[in-house]
Amino acid sequence: MAFAAPAIVAGGYQYTRLLDKPDLLKLASLHMMAAASSAICFAGVALIIQYDAATSSLLVARKTVTILGLIALFVAGHYGSQLVVNNNYGND
Repeated sequence: MAFAAPAIVAGGYQYTRLLDKPDLLKLASLHMMAAASSAICFAGVALIIQYDAATSSLLVARKTVTILGLIALFVAGHYGSQLVVNNNYGND
């Protein structure tokens, strides 16, 4: 989560530069939604751990949300790589 804040700031700046490029804007929006979903999942895991630290009765929920967060993180990485590698965006 400590790395999410600088990435959000940098991504927000880059996002404003895409307003005149609708094809890249769509890809960037998908990237940001997947990254935000991942961050929300991992924050949820942290809350589950804090709530259920003593009993571990929510172990299945914790693992499920962790797996969903990892999937969202991989999807965000895929869309981010599409922006950089295929469209050469962000290399200026």
